[in-house]
Amino acid sequence: AYVFLLHKYDGIVDGLVLKANSADNDPRQFVVSKEGISNITGWDADSLLHVRTKNADGGKGPNYWFDITSRSFIQLSS
Repeated sequence: AYVFLLHKYDGIVDGLVLKANSADNDPRQFVVSKEGISNITGWDADSLLHVRTKNADGGKGPNYWFDITSRSFIQLSS
């Protein structure tokens, strides 16, 4: 299981993901970061975070899933 925290500062949005049931000394935490993130709305599945982006002009950009297991972004169709 994972815990997700949203961090917004100076127009930058990052997500911190922590492995909640880590039994060792490694908290297995990492930051979800991508240029242009406007919001990370939460979980779409056990290992998928929903990420919204904005274009350079501030308009709505594409949406992504961030896959926790592979730590990669998957662009969603519009």
